[in-house]
Parts: sequence; C-alpha cells; structure tokens
Amino acid sequence: MIETRYDMSSFRDSLLFSLQQTAEQYLTKLADDNGWILFATDWAGMAQFDVITALRVMVARLDEMSSIPERTAQGFADNAVALRLATLGLSQEPSLQTTSGVALLPAGTKSGYYGNSQGSVIGGGYVSLSPDLQRAVLGVPGCPYALLLSRSKDFAPYHAALKMQLSSEQDVRLALSLMQQLWDMGDSAGYLRHMNLEPLAGCQPKEVLLQAALGDKQVTPLGAEIMARAYGASTVSPQTRSVFGLRERKAHTEIT
Repeated sequence: MIETRYDMSSFRDSLLFSLQQTAEQYLTKLADDNGWILFATDWAGMAQFDVITALRVMVARLDEMSSIPERTAQGFADNAVALRLATLGLSQEPSLQTTSGVALLPAGTKSGYYGNSQGSVIGGGYVSLSPDLQRAVLGVPGCPYALLLSRSKDFAPYHAALKMQLSSEQDVRLALSLMQQLWDMGDSAGYLRHMNLEPLAGCQPKEVLLQAALGDKQVTPLGAEIMARAYGASTVSPQTRSVFGLRERKAHTEIT
C-alpha cells in the first residue's frame, strides 16, 4: 500500500460476508497508523445475500451455475464504478469532509486494493481488470476455485449440499472441474496473465504483494503459488521456504 496522508484502501475479505468487515480491529489499526481511508462495498455474487443462490446451485441446480460467476463479474463492475466515484466524485460530499470543509478524499487521492481470502481469490481478477488500481495486496490468495474448494474447510457445507445431487466423490470432482470453465470469468484464474505480463487495454502492469499462509485450511497455498508463477513474482529474502519456479529476491524498502 502507499503511505500517504490521503490514501484510500479499497478492501474486500472472506467468504459470503459484507462490507462491515472493514470495522475489524486490525484494519482500523492499519488505517489509523497509515492515514488510510478504508472504502468497501458488498461484493455482488460473493456477499451474504448470495448464500441462497449458492445453496440452490449446489443442492439441485448445477445447470444454473453460471449465475454465480456472472454475479461476481457484475461485482467487478460495481466495484470499479464505486472506486471511480470515490476518487473523483465524492470530494464535495459533506459527510466526507472535516468540520472546516476539508475533503477527506480530495482530487488525486491515491488508491490501492487490499483483499484477504475470498477478497484475493476473486480480487486478483478485479485488480487485473481495473484501470484505476496500480497496487494491490492479496492476502491468503489462490486460484482456481476448482483447486481451492475441495481443499478448504469452508466448503464443507457446500460439499454436503453438492452430494445431494451427485452420487459419488468422482462426480463431485468432475463437477468442480467443469464448473471452473464458467468460473474463470469470475475469479482470478481467468485474468492471471493480465495482471502485469499482458495488461489489458487501458491498464498498466500492476504491482502486487502476495501474502500466503503456509498450512492454511481455508485457502491452500498451492493456489498462491499458481498466482505467483503467473505474475512472475519472487519470494522475499530470507524466504520461509522455496517455491518451484520462483526466485528469491531482497525486498524493496522504499515506499512511493
């Protein structure tokens, strides 16, 4: 993230929750220590309001699977509009000014993205697509969903639901692999090359810090390694352990 007095961090987190997570103590402390403003929205397709749709698909309607990544892709668009509005159109909003009339989000405010868990699994796709974001921190990231879900303790209730329409574990595995063909449009996997090696039209190569958690029971670090290799990333010296395909480099200490 960029340490400036009027920096804005666009934040996402976790699995089917809400924007209220920005009130968590570690985030408010980060904001206080660095002079950041945290800005978040419920992510269409992966918020608490989407639980019913997800359960419907898993329990009985795999043929409606496309509704999940389509909603998530709508979330990409919603978030992009919200970020553009926050950095360009809200400086005159009275509720975002001090009592003396100074804008908390003045024109030219720098912005970055901070996502954790689900906020990184789909957040990498959002950052790749965004013309307004240049820097991102992806905490406990990974992709694709076909790899992550069967290795996550959070998927247990959805796995049980899926078994209500599929008779065997082989069918479940096959279904997850086929579902990924649709999910590519709504998670980081479909946009890996576009993060920095082959940026999309109107986008610049992004700078990304990946923070993987070894032994994580929610997001396997295997997914983070896939992202790191696709981004041409490196491990930070001294590295915790070597990762195939990555080189070890000394961390940059300067913040611009």
